[in-house]
Amino acid sequence: MLSASAALSLHRLAVHELEELCERRNRTRWFDIIIETREWLTAGAETMRVLFTVVAISAAVTWLMRSTEIGEWELGRWFTMVLLLALAVLVFNSWMPLAIAEVAGAAFVFYSWRILWVASVFAWPAIVASN
Repeated sequence: MLSASAALSLHRLAVHELEELCERRNRTRWFDIIIETREWLTAGAETMRVLFTVVAISAAVTWLMRSTEIGEWELGRWFTMVLLLALAVLVFNSWMPLAIAEVAGAAFVFYSWRILWVASVFAWPAIVASN
């Protein structure tokens, strides 16, 4: 959810809000760094979003299937699992991050940009390959 919130906050970033926040906190240099590296920060956040979603879905499927053999699954249980996973992905990958980006996007970017920078460093091969 954090990487999804970061990606949406960076996409919808209100530059003037971020600039005001940086000035209030006496971090005007941070504003310049964030604006200069915005594309890399966004790509890193998007990459982490995809990776964390895959890991979360894999963990959920493993946990849900741990007690039964695949041959024992009936259609109703399978449909319920797919529905619950889809709902969880929507909530944690779309709805909550969108709310965070709308309410506190600039603040979220201000406080998390260093973490996003580290994520962009780890995602560098994927970022370079996509450009």
